[in-house]
Amino acid sequence: MPTRKTETPPVEAPDSGPTRKTKTPPVEAPDSGPLVYIGPTITRLALVTGSTYQGFPGPLQKTMAGIPGLREMFVSPKKLAKARRDLKKPATKLAKTYTAVMAAATTGG
Repeated sequence: MPTRKTETPPVEAPDSGPTRKTKTPPVEAPDSGPLVYIGPTITRLALVTGSTYQGFPGPLQKTMAGIPGLREMFVSPKKLAKARRDLKKPATKLAKTYTAVMAAATTGG
């Protein structure tokens, strides 16, 4: 018996009225949730490359102002792979920030 192709008619979505622009969801604060430190090891601050934290370590909050770029050295696990790739490219902003943090940390910044 030959099979017959039957086509189903396209279904139209119900009209929901005028389209509205949706707001983008707010960006999660970088100091909440798990963070991985990708900056240089700074022993006097007990910061070790690759360490994970739940938010920024409390004592470090005050030190953030003294070392420019230190905050950028903490990334969420979702952004870790890209951040590591960026660190390997000297021309990226993150690699330059890493160098600046290292210089500030060795000079006591």
